[in-house]
Parts: sequence; structure tokens; C-alpha cells
Amino acid sequence: MVGPGWWIMIAPGLEVCSGRVWTEGAGLIGGRAADPAAGSSSFQHRMRADDEGSATVALAGTTAAVLALSLVLITASVLFANKSQLQGVADMAALAGADATPVSTVLVGQTSNAGCEPASAVVELNNSSLMLCEVDGSGDVRVVVTRRVSLLGLSVLVSAKARAGPHFPIEKLGGR
Repeated sequence: MVGPGWWIMIAPGLEVCSGRVWTEGAGLIGGRAADPAAGSSSFQHRMRADDEGSATVALAGTTAAVLALSLVLITASVLFANKSQLQGVADMAALAGADATPVSTVLVGQTSNAGCEPASAVVELNNSSLMLCEVDGSGDVRVVVTRRVSLLGLSVLVSAKARAGPHFPIEKLGGR
């Protein structure tokens, strides 16, 4: 409860003082009601003049913060989308390489790069670069695929790895 002689600001230029609505220039001095006939005080006028534009500054700061956060979220989502797409390319390349690896190579346990040609073709068709392709003695094909993504004028290198093995069970073929 507000005691007699005190005022409550409802909106800039509109206060309630001792149960009556007072407008700007009603003579409020330092938070206490003055005689309305006395005119407005220089203190109150100075306080209102100092507060002008403060909401604009707060709104500009909030807008800048929201824009910065939006920029970070958009950049992160673009990177995530490219990484996800590149992971799919790496998976397809590894599967194509494993499918092209000869059964005789796997049974003997030799290393062969026969699976790297189809893997490279898959990567090139998807506008990416094959940084590494190796086929080990068990027929597993390991690939590392990269792509340059341009974000905010900066070039970022995104990479993905994948491994795929032969599509046949080695144990049933008399292998290891």
C-alpha cells in the first residue's frame, strides 16, 4: 500500500498520487507529491530527459543479441547438414568399394586397391574429395571424404569417415 503523499508511475508522464491521476507537470518532487499549482520540478524534468532513448538502446542491444544468436544457429545448422550429407557420401563410397573388392583378394588376405576406384567415382559424383581409401586384407574398405563449405566468407573443410566390409561371410567361404 502506498501512503499519502507518494506517487506511483503508471506510464511515462502519467502517475497516480494520493488517489488522483497526475500528468506531467503536476509538480512531483523527488517521489513526493507537491502542490499541483506549483508547476513541474526541474528534478523530475531532468530525470525524464535522461531516460529518453533508453528503451531504444535496450531494444537495439536485444536485437543485436538475437541476430548474433541466429547467425550462430544458422551456421551450426549449415555445418551439421553438410556433415550429415558428407557422412552419407562416405558410407556409399565405402559400400561401393567393399562391393567391388574381389573375393579372391579377401580369401588370400592380400591388400588390394580394387575397391578404391568405385569409391572414388561415388565421391566425385557427389562433389566431394576422397582423401583416403584403403582396403585391408580382410576386405574392409576405409574411406575419408572431405568437402569445402563456404560460411560467411570463410572456407571450412568438413570431413567424414566410413568403413565397410565384404558382403559375404568369410567363414562360409573357407577363409579366416
